[in-house]
Amino acid sequence: MKEIAVLHGVKEETIRTHRRNWRHHKIEAIWEGKRSGHPRILQAVHQAQILSWIDSDTLNSEQIRQRLYEQYQIEICQETLRRFLRASGIVYKRTRHSLKKRCSERYAQAEQDIAQLRQQAAQGEIILGYVDETGICSTPDNRYAWTIKGQVHQVTAIRSKRVNIIGALLSTGHFVTACLQESVTGEYFYAYVMGVAKQIKEKYNIPLTLIVDNASIHKSKKMQAWRDLLEQDFNVRLYFLPPYSPELNRIEMLWRSMKYQWREFKWMPTDEIVQWVNGISREFGNKYLFTF
Repeated sequence: MKEIAVLHGVKEETIRTHRRNWRHHKIEAIWEGKRSGHPRILQAVHQAQILSWIDSDTLNSEQIRQRLYEQYQIEICQETLRRFLRASGIVYKRTRHSLKKRCSERYAQAEQDIAQLRQQAAQGEIILGYVDETGICSTPDNRYAWTIKGQVHQVTAIRSKRVNIIGALLSTGHFVTACLQESVTGEYFYAYVMGVAKQIKEKYNIPLTLIVDNASIHKSKKMQAWRDLLEQDFNVRLYFLPPYSPELNRIEMLWRSMKYQWREFKWMPTDEIVQWVNGISREFGNKYLFTF
């Protein structure tokens, strides 16, 4: 029985059912009669064509339905189409503008370089850090939240001076921040990096590699003397990411967690923002968790 079921690709119970039907009804058991349910509208060829359209074009449900009708004379409701798309792993998401294209070769090389740096940090050969700047406004950024139907969570938008933050996410498990209520210049940035480098040298005395983007305050020629001083006196190396590669800087995800998860949805004066940021830096790894 088991061998027959495997041969025909069915369950053993199916074979037993056919045997019982033959025993009781003989030749009449062969005729299946009418089946219940509606036959599939989207056959394999239609499903493959839909996935091909989605891969090559930007389409919504109505445009896909229109193409199906024009090419195959198939009429399908939106819910049936959505069920098929979700089952196929397709998601409905916003498009994105891309002003400039990054170099795929440089991006791939940066991925390999960072993987090697992370391995060196895991082995204790270096300390690795991701460094960047961001701004926090008194009015919180809008975010998604569970809301009673018919209502809306809202906060009064009051214009005020934003707090600029320089941060370093370190492989030691620390998050070092500095808050400014004025623009971040190259002098401020390198003074901050110098402070971080001094702490690392005093506590660990091993090389420090900091991953940064290509902002002018990081890479300007007039800051070359600072970079030379960092390398000579503190054994600090700056690794510059290729242009248009923010996802390679892990601190970008930390900024997002701060703004959309850890911050309460309320208006905050600048002094309270500074206290909140300093609190995250102190409690990082305990109250505020983030995987390096």
